[in-house]
Amino acid sequence: MTVLDFQLLFEKSPGLFLVLAPDADFTILAVTDAYLRATMTRRGDVLGRRLFDVFPDNPEEAQATGTRNLRASLEHALATRAPDVMPLQKYDIPRPGGGFEERHWSPVNTPVLSEDGQVRYLIHQVDDMTEVVRLTRLGERDRGELLALQRNVRARTDLHALMEHAPAAIAVIRGPGHVYDYANAEYLQLVGRETVVGRSVREALPEIAAQGFIDVLDRVYATGEPFIADELVVSLDRSGTGSLEDRFLNFVFQPTRAPDRAVDGIFLQAVDVTAQVRARREVEEERARLHAVLENAPMAVAIADASGRVVLANKRIEAELRHPAHSTTQHADYHQWPILRPDGLPIATEDYPLIRGLRGLEAHGEELNYVFGDGSQGVVEAHYGPARDARGNIIASVVFFRDITQRRKLEEEARQRAGFEQQLIGIVSHDLRNPISAIILSTTTQLRRTDLDERLRQPLGRILSSAERANRLIRDLLDFTQARLGGGIPTRPGPLDFHAFTRQVLDEIQVAHPERELRVEQHGDGQGAWDADRLAQLVVNLLGNALTYSPAGSPVSMTTRGETRDVVLEVHNTGVPIPAELRARLFQPMQRGDNGDTRSRSVGLGLYIVDQIVRAHGGGITVTSLPDEGTTFTVRLPRAPHSTPG
Repeated sequence: MTVLDFQLLFEKSPGLFLVLAPDADFTILAVTDAYLRATMTRRGDVLGRRLFDVFPDNPEEAQATGTRNLRASLEHALATRAPDVMPLQKYDIPRPGGGFEERHWSPVNTPVLSEDGQVRYLIHQVDDMTEVVRLTRLGERDRGELLALQRNVRARTDLHALMEHAPAAIAVIRGPGHVYDYANAEYLQLVGRETVVGRSVREALPEIAAQGFIDVLDRVYATGEPFIADELVVSLDRSGTGSLEDRFLNFVFQPTRAPDRAVDGIFLQAVDVTAQVRARREVEEERARLHAVLENAPMAVAIADASGRVVLANKRIEAELRHPAHSTTQHADYHQWPILRPDGLPIATEDYPLIRGLRGLEAHGEELNYVFGDGSQGVVEAHYGPARDARGNIIASVVFFRDITQRRKLEEEARQRAGFEQQLIGIVSHDLRNPISAIILSTTTQLRRTDLDERLRQPLGRILSSAERANRLIRDLLDFTQARLGGGIPTRPGPLDFHAFTRQVLDEIQVAHPERELRVEQHGDGQGAWDADRLAQLVVNLLGNALTYSPAGSPVSMTTRGETRDVVLEVHNTGVPIPAELRARLFQPMQRGDNGDTRSRSVGLGLYIVDQIVRAHGGGITVTSLPDEGTTFTVRLPRAPHSTPG
């Protein structure tokens, strides 16, 4: 596709045109060859120069008004953003050899507008009427010949060619009936018509008659006053189907005048700003939605613009801070929102959350000491940070905050209560351990006597079993207290054969439960370093748990496996699977299942202790429990020592 050289087209146009800058000097930016020939100038001598430096008034004529009239017309076109048609002007031009040559011109000054309605250029078009004036003076031709000559001169203009490529919809209508004399391609595309020339506006665009535009055209034609409107909505049948489409237009209806200054038509210029208007309205609607969301947010919200001025403070502020939002127009005003340092003094201005956000800092859940509107002091939780535009520039700062004074008070009370309860458990467990140990020692001593009456052996055995169970419970309570208060269960790892040791513990449990079948399977290298006492406690708890929650007579299996860096212990039993809701909190303290046997009921610390022992060794524990497969606890422990202080 051939690319048109519009500068070449302009310069070779047969019309007499200057393109001027809309500055105070009306600097010459472009000129056609025809204009250069008509004014006896050269392009290099006029481009970039001030218009009235190139074409001054004839100094030999004291009454010359050419420059004054032309400047007034150009300034009027600038101010109204509409073409200005000047009456016939006498404006002599300098001769290359000196002196001035008499000339008469018919000028039209037309502004070229940008999409946002600003004047980008001025087109100064003239028809050389010198010959017409001369013939009129000489009377060498009759009026008919003179009018014919005027029509021929006007026909030579090439204004239409320029208007065709203007970045706006342009049309010219003539007479009181508003008949189209010209419409550029942009105008035809806007109204959705192939042609309108020769038809009246009412005939060509019947849909706009009911919208009042014919009345506006009548008024402009009758009064000679231009009509200017921005973002005016017009409903057009652009598809020709009768379906109207709304477009937003910036309008200029400028009356044109005949040589006798009577209005003979109207110059129409329209810039379609529909896309801009709709985009702006979408932004405004989005801003309104955001404002509504922030205004009704469940937290207090404040937003500051880039200068630090608070531009939004929602209604939750009064509920949270117990005072209305203060007017904050400068940084010093922030001290109306009293935030205190830990020592009770006000924080520095630059440390206020909104100002920190403007510096690019952010925080989530920062707790601040605040003096509320009723004079009380408390704690607010703040979340703040910068808001950035698409280029990453900070344009605002946002802070969300809420009063957490009561929450902190309840948490502190709960912490103190929990601390007291855990200390109480530790004290009671420790104080119970000594008498229980004495019972176990005494009972064991009695049972070892050879002369013990057989009638006493059975009750003493029950006493010993109960005392040992109580001792295990005390140990669990002590471990629980240590884990909760001391940050974990202490371990002292040492060299150990994982397979041999766990098998030994299983054998001891088998002796205590001769009625049950305990199966064992072991593979791989079992060497490593672990705390033997804690490992025994882990195995006892897992096997005891499996025996408790599996059907009587069913086997319980233990598998140990050595891998490259870890060892794995699996304890499996059949029976009713663990409910899903219990599995989620299985390793929390005071959680236990229900096997229907109240005699074996515990306080629910066994699996919690197991989990703590595994954690103390740097390992992990998982559980699977399915109806068809049973329940399996899997423990994975690293071989390397992982000790915790104790």
